[in-house]
Amino acid sequence: LAEEEAEGEFLELLEEIRKIIPNLISRRELPLLKTLLSTLTSVHRTAPDSRKAAIARGIGEVDFAHMTDLYLSPAVSKPEKGRIEEILVSFIGVSIGDFLDRLLMETDQGNRKALLSLAFRFDAEAISAIREKLDEPYWYFVRNLCLILGRIGDPSVVPDLVRLLNRKDLRVRKEAILALGQLRAAESVPFLGKILLHETFLQSAREEALRIDAANAIFRCGSTRAVALLHRGAECNRTKVRE
Repeated sequence: LAEEEAEGEFLELLEEIRKIIPNLISRRELPLLKTLLSTLTSVHRTAPDSRKAAIARGIGEVDFAHMTDLYLSPAVSKPEKGRIEEILVSFIGVSIGDFLDRLLMETDQGNRKALLSLAFRFDAEAISAIREKLDEPYWYFVRNLCLILGRIGDPSVVPDLVRLLNRKDLRVRKEAILALGQLRAAESVPFLGKILLHETFLQSAREEALRIDAANAIFRCGSTRAVALLHRGAECNRTKVRE
């Protein structure tokens, strides 16, 4: 496939590969599957424009949802899970859509933890798809997305996380604060400062905890402005926040 010069022969080979891939997944011939996907990606990178769309379509048709099912299946061996994980992570640019759909719909707590553990290996290639899901109404899903963004560690998501500080659900806001602390983004300090210094007479324990999380995130960001905000926070009326 990589060396074929004749357009018709190339497209025929590509079609045969497209037909083979579902069988490789179902038979769990994972090393060969990874080799095929790696080759397709490499060929796509250097292919003329007349071939790029067909190659991209072939890669995009890979059933990563089925592979995610296998990854979570107790019937799959640990070595096979490791190979599946490598494929899902290596081709995150095309597997991320199926992954996010599964993370949203998954009801089993153990499976959700396994999916998050997998997501902690993602890189910046996953960010665009995650960003599109941040306005979903499901707090538990958005909270997990914040957790993933914090682990990816790309500062380009700071504006997105800052925007989530205004979400109604405190659990989403908490995870956005923690993610900003992980990113150590100085530009987020003023927004975190508003949370730290927001004091009301009848403040709930959860709101108080949120202020403490904000203080910790500010400390991790570290800047002259951050230090000034922490000094102000140390003078507030709430004992736990002061401490």
